[in-house]
Amino acid sequence: GHYRREDRRRGSGRDAPGGKSRGGQREEQSLESEKSRELKSIKLQYLGAEKELKAKRGANKYKLNFGWDAAEDTTSDLNTLYQKPVEASLLFGRGRRAGAEIQGISRGRKSSRYDIDSDKHWSEKALEKMT
Repeated sequence: GHYRREDRRRGSGRDAPGGKSRGGQREEQSLESEKSRELKSIKLQYLGAEKELKAKRGANKYKLNFGWDAAEDTTSDLNTLYQKPVEASLLFGRGRRAGAEIQGISRGRKSSRYDIDSDKHWSEKALEKMT
């Protein structure tokens, strides 16, 4: 009976197989976890925090955003040329922008341009009236 008690004491878990005690394993694990924490903090310091990207839905995946804050506009800071915008003056000599006409005037010109016989088919017109 005496021999069994000593075996129980020896095998009571103080010594793990492989020659390392449980206390030694705990120290080794704590060193590894400390190293991994230190590595994570170094990566965080130099690489910055990892930002989670929001998953875009199918329709919005390729949609461009043309709206931005006025604070992001840097054109006014860079050049004095951009501080005074110039109005376009595309009058083409008629007093209208881009040659656009008032509809009433253009209708009157069309009616005076053609003679009275313009409503007739070409086969009904006299040869002298055709130009």
